[in-house]
Amino acid sequence: MNIQKPRLIIVGSPADDGGVITSLSRQLYDIDQAGTAQSLAARLSENIYDLVILDTNILDTDNVSLIQTLSSRNDSFYLLVRSETDDQVDTVLALELGADDCVTFSCSPREIKARVRALLRRRKVHSHIPSGILDEGTNVLAPEIAFRGWILNANKCQLLTPAGDVIALTKTESSILVNLFADPGLIKDRSDIIGKGINSSDYDIRSIDVFVSRLRKKIYKHGGHSLIKTVRGRGYQLNTAIPCRP
Repeated sequence: MNIQKPRLIIVGSPADDGGVITSLSRQLYDIDQAGTAQSLAARLSENIYDLVILDTNILDTDNVSLIQTLSSRNDSFYLLVRSETDDQVDTVLALELGADDCVTFSCSPREIKARVRALLRRRKVHSHIPSGILDEGTNVLAPEIAFRGWILNANKCQLLTPAGDVIALTKTESSILVNLFADPGLIKDRSDIIGKGINSSDYDIRSIDVFVSRLRKKIYKHGGHSLIKTVRGRGYQLNTAIPCRP
């Protein structure tokens, strides 16, 4: 039986690869390469990828714009960023801009290989989420789920505001909201917040908090200042005290 291998694209200079391609066996993955943002755009228009590994030394664009552009696409790939510096600020910034994971150039090929496998495990679980999620009060699968006028479409990775605005979500952000919307008011700790069936040890505490913080910033811009509530020492929940909107 012919099993389709996950498809990866590594973006950056081959000279700076540091053994990443060698560590990612071509027996396990279909691997493409792109040296510029322009060639990456061409590849993405022609092929469907499971994971993009992006170096932050691309010369024909700035890193911030490229990460934002990639994370805002409707493609279902995950984004792993390789940062030139060991500065924690750069790592957090990449996550806040929409990357699903971030490592430094000094990160060993063995660790990158493990992180790639972790991301692809999340993708596998995410792809098996039913095409609908349980509609509150009916226990019937529906393509959308609503809470206080906010409507989440997990398939499209979109959140519709009470005012009718559409907020584009990353896969991780959508997964967070799927779990919060499924149990309004229930406190979810960090082992639950990302997604059922996904190994929470793939994330460290800081990155989970960054994901939630980034999601909140998106929602804040549309009046959702109190939608996600922090319960100190326990986790997060949807705020059932906010007014219900039609």
